[in-house]
Amino acid sequence: MDNSFCNKDIVKLKGLTPAEFDLAKRTFLKGADANLLLYAEKIKGSKPLIVTEETKTNNDGKFFKKIPENCFALSHQYCDLPSLLRDHLKLNVDYSN
Repeated sequence: MDNSFCNKDIVKLKGLTPAEFDLAKRTFLKGADANLLLYAEKIKGSKPLIVTEETKTNNDGKFFKKIPENCFALSHQYCDLPSLLRDHLKLNVDYSN
């Protein structure tokens, strides 16, 4: 958790104390991102696909990495919604309108 999911540079830059970091970590673990990742770990044998609009870039100064980076660390597949529709569900969606 502290090594894979944490943006150590941002934590250092903001000068968090160990108690502040522990609170940030507990808050992250109660959030939707962590719960999604934990659920994917629980059902890992069924090869879950996580759908997110987040990208690996621009972390907005958050203490913990975004879903794509965490998926990479855990070896989970992820994609955005258009990719899910096009590549996984084989739906032809026209975005030109």
